[in-house]
Amino acid sequence: RRHPLTSCVVCEQPDGRLTWQPVPGWRAVMDWREDVDGTAGIAWEHLSLREEPGFRLLVSSPAGGDTEVLVQVHHAVLDGLGTFAVFNEILIHYARGRGQAVELPELKPELFEHRNRFGLTWADKVRMVPLQIVGLLVSAQLQGRRAATLVPHRVRSDAEQAPGGWPAVASRPFPEAEYDDIRAAAKRLGAGTNDLFIRDLFAAIGVWRKREGIDAPGYWVRMRIPVSL
Repeated sequence: RRHPLTSCVVCEQPDGRLTWQPVPGWRAVMDWREDVDGTAGIAWEHLSLREEPGFRLLVSSPAGGDTEVLVQVHHAVLDGLGTFAVFNEILIHYARGRGQAVELPELKPELFEHRNRFGLTWADKVRMVPLQIVGLLVSAQLQGRRAATLVPHRVRSDAEQAPGGWPAVASRPFPEAEYDDIRAAAKRLGAGTNDLFIRDLFAAIGVWRKREGIDAPGYWVRMRIPVSL
């Protein structure tokens, strides 16, 4: 009820538009598995928003092992921050069930109407033009160099196992006080928090290139960023 997209499917209208449609009475099914030890033995299945809401829960509870709650969320339903927010509320409900007096965070449903509008004024859009031009120029340069892929690209099926060396998911939620400091620094610089993180990423890459002696102007560094939504 508090997060309606977690119980919606996508339907195509006669004019071709895709719209969210709630599924009356839908509740997330918790798949309790005693034959699976964590993420190692799970074959994740494809999530189709046309067929089911994009929110699944699985509990891995092997005999004599630790119990883990695993979540599969479609990125169109919840982004990273939204997933943390929803699970924070799940933990609050769990604490309440154990008799602890914990309040749920306040929601502002009126903001939902502005989803995907970004809140940009005409002045903001004008100020973004130089940045967009730079992005297009960089894209043109990259296309002009026609960099060849290191390995042939092949679309893998959803049922196929990940290749060896596939990295495990890692995340680091910032303590509230630390995140407030980051947000204040971004505001002071007229940037967003992601801008600061990306800046630090490329600064770290620059230090690494100098240390490894691969910082000459004609050198390339290729980064493989596996993404799974």
